[in-house]
Amino acid sequence: MPNRRTAIVLAFLVILGSPLRAQIPEKFENLKVLPADITRPQLLQVMRGFALGLGVRCQFCHVGEEGAPLSTFDFKSDEKPTKRTARVMLRMVHDINATYLTQLDTISHDHMAMGGDHDHADHIEVQCVTCHRGNSRPQMMESVMTELVADSGLPAAVNAYRELKRRYYGGFAYDFRERPLNSVAFDLLRQNKPEDALTIVNLNLELNPEAASVYQLQGDANLALGRRDAAVASYRKALELQPDNPPLKARVDSLSN
Repeated sequence: MPNRRTAIVLAFLVILGSPLRAQIPEKFENLKVLPADITRPQLLQVMRGFALGLGVRCQFCHVGEEGAPLSTFDFKSDEKPTKRTARVMLRMVHDINATYLTQLDTISHDHMAMGGDHDHADHIEVQCVTCHRGNSRPQMMESVMTELVADSGLPAAVNAYRELKRRYYGGFAYDFRERPLNSVAFDLLRQNKPEDALTIVNLNLELNPEAASVYQLQGDANLALGRRDAAVASYRKALELQPDNPPLKARVDSLSN
């Protein structure tokens, strides 16, 4: 059975197929990071790694038009800033893997789970997909939402979240569990914006109705707005979902007296 890395490469071969190979130049020019003697299959594997990791196609870095034959692309051109950025990223990944991770006595969890021993454990390696997770701009969901709220306003941020969930749910690009939105709501509370926090909390509850932490934040937002009864109701619901939470129980008891 192929390992995970081999499976990814095989998947790319299936997706891109052999016809595209004929359109890739036989001679590679202007290689500044990749070795000058890199083979065609090796170069294709690197490029496919970019495509998977960033969720992009060739024209993201190379001069060419979407949908046009690859034979029309100017692969040696450095015109696009993204290509120059890719070179920096390649150097960074190489340094992390060759200089830093080799210093760690890292045991592969998969290896140990299968009964492997310490002496034969594989070292972890960073790849593009490790950080990018299918995004050209590798951001955590809480960062995306925080920027959207600040730049476009709360309604636009909520709509954008719904669209991201529609497009990416089930993949590995974004975390759609309750934690990222909790983080956004908590930051809004710290900024003394309880109404905005409550909007994010209510969105979170719509999508994660069994998350005790979200009900607790709902209670915090209601309390900040002076809605004591609503806050107690939210805390009680959180306690119902998470009964083994002494601090939360103490808060409910305190507010109920």
